[in-house]
Amino acid sequence: WDNIGKNIDADLSATLYDSNGMIYDYVGPLMLKGKSKLATEDGAISHHGDSKGQNQQNGETLSIALEKCASHVKAIVIFLNCHEEGNFGEIETAQFSLFSIPSTINRPLQSLSLGQYSQAQGLIAGILYRSPTDNLWWYETSALPCQNATNTAACNDLIQDRLETIFQHPMSGRK
Repeated sequence: WDNIGKNIDADLSATLYDSNGMIYDYVGPLMLKGKSKLATEDGAISHHGDSKGQNQQNGETLSIALEKCASHVKAIVIFLNCHEEGNFGEIETAQFSLFSIPSTINRPLQSLSLGQYSQAQGLIAGILYRSPTDNLWWYETSALPCQNATNTAACNDLIQDRLETIFQHPMSGRK
């Protein structure tokens, strides 16, 4: 992405939740308690480093190996945010794309232009969740904007509402 005027640091992160909606683990730059964490304890998710944008083709990247997730992890929230100030409207060409690798299709499973969330400082891009009936992973393309959200904690109420709905009515997304 490219900044328009201000130097805005947009970050990508993932937070893992158990079936009670409690945080189990996380990855991302300056996520919880002001600490960066580049891999989950179980090795299921890796963050490939903080990027400051400015003409980088792939700013920040997560690798997720669902088969490595601890059995009590029931949901993974993928979150984007402007780290300290600004909003997505002040970042030119910012985009979020989700790919399945390896894949037989040559297009993203989800693609969001962040400029359409111009007043938001945070965005719940999507939620991976484990079905309680067959233990398969599903993906909900949430695209829920959060105001004044420099980290996932600022969106906790919205996240908890979505998780409660997903756990009560699973399999509304894509396998």
